Amino acid sequence: MIELPIIVLENGDLDMFASTDDVDAELEAVDVREGRYVAYDATGRRLRLGTEGRWGVAVAEDAGDVRDPDVLAGALRSYLAACRLTAPTDATLGELLRLAVDKVGYTARPPGRRRSRVPRSRSREGR
Repeated sequence: MIELPIIVLENGDLDMFASTDDVDAELEAVDVREGRYVAYDATGRRLRLGTEGRWGVAVAEDAGDVRDPDVLAGALRSYLAACRLTAPTDATLGELLRLAVDKVGYTARPPGRRRSRVPRSRSREGR
């Protein structure tokens, strides 16, 4: 079972999602297909990102049950520092997650704004 929140890393950026539906609403399928993201659950377990149909994004448990809590904790510490927040040096992964969610919040699309079904790389063509 996936332990929420879902944390997605992309080249040093970090996003936190409250649900798999939020992941689908925010991530672009073309980027998932290109392998741009690494996803974790709240325990540091790696998650598998895939696509559904042409534009949907799916989140599933990784069959290998790979856990990288130290990698995730390091990414959260860097994220918190970038947000000008400090965490105790002995903070657990759960404490780091709570601090990030409490102080910064989840990644979410503003209400009423739907994701474009045109991939970002194509939506910029012709401008």
